[in-house]
Amino acid sequence: MRILIVRIDGIGDNVMNTAFVREFYNCYKNKDTTIDLLIRPYVYPVIKNIPYIDNIRFLWDGYLRTENHHVNKLTKALIGYDWVVSPRWGPDIGLVTALVGVNKSIRITGFKSITYDTGIDPYSIFTDCINCTDIIHEVEKPIKLLNYLGYKESSLSIGCFMDKPDDMLVDSILSIFSKKFVCISIASLSNVKRWPIDRYKSLIHYIHNNLNMGVLIVGGEDVIHDGARLIAELGNIKNVVNTVGQISINNMYELMKHSVCIVGNDSGPIHIASCTGNPVISISQFKTNTYDNLLDCWSEPTRHAPYCKNSYTISPKYVNDINTVSTSAVSLCLTKMLNED
Repeated sequence: MRILIVRIDGIGDNVMNTAFVREFYNCYKNKDTTIDLLIRPYVYPVIKNIPYIDNIRFLWDGYLRTENHHVNKLTKALIGYDWVVSPRWGPDIGLVTALVGVNKSIRITGFKSITYDTGIDPYSIFTDCINCTDIIHEVEKPIKLLNYLGYKESSLSIGCFMDKPDDMLVDSILSIFSKKFVCISIASLSNVKRWPIDRYKSLIHYIHNNLNMGVLIVGGEDVIHDGARLIAELGNIKNVVNTVGQISINNMYELMKHSVCIVGNDSGPIHIASCTGNPVISISQFKTNTYDNLLDCWSEPTRHAPYCKNSYTISPKYVNDINTVSTSAVSLCLTKMLNED
């Protein structure tokens, strides 16, 4: 039997999904079963060495679209499998449309709450369809799918499965710091998730002046100009190192492990940070009970929080208005977490 797990969203989502992938693999893997994972290419470096998947397959880059040639591409990716599993509770309409076109003999498993995103009756698509509206973490929600199928999970731990870091590069960056440092991630693919650069500037000043610590700034190429602007506006502050767009994600992960705390936008790097064992502060754009047309479980900030014991999520006054998160709220939270640690 050939099984395909479909997880075609971002880095953070796939890090949180590693618990489901492992538990599903342990339940269903045998000598006659192949279990593959369909992801977007840019996610690959974070999970490329995951031992609970036989093959990793790739979807096109960019956001899902519903034009026929894109839907057909996804449909072709699903053909040849006996079972397609969608552990994402709110899939894109492109996936739904593709599933409708797949041979009906294929077993398709997913969540009923798909109907809230698309208006399509999930029971007309899925062979196994679970209705889960519990306000629980994104790590735990896919496990409900496994429970629905009759299995009990053994662990909810998540992880990153990257290549080994470049030790010489990591050591050279660490050698710049003459004191302990906080890691700040300014990364985010979405503008609505980006805390303003001037707030990060104020936070760095607080860390430098009040906590007497250094700062490591991380992020991808999409925010490289923000990183350069931040450094330019900070001026000649010692023990502040900008690596935005300059190091690979596995080296970033290794550097995070050496920090005293990781602070940043709700994005891929902040979920990677949750695997370091260090304290994590996530600045979220979500706020509880602020949507009128979506389930509360979608707008609940803790649903997207870093999945580790020593984490804290700071929410805005209004949903999708991250500008309302003050520097003082983040700095006070950081000080409290460092004192507790």
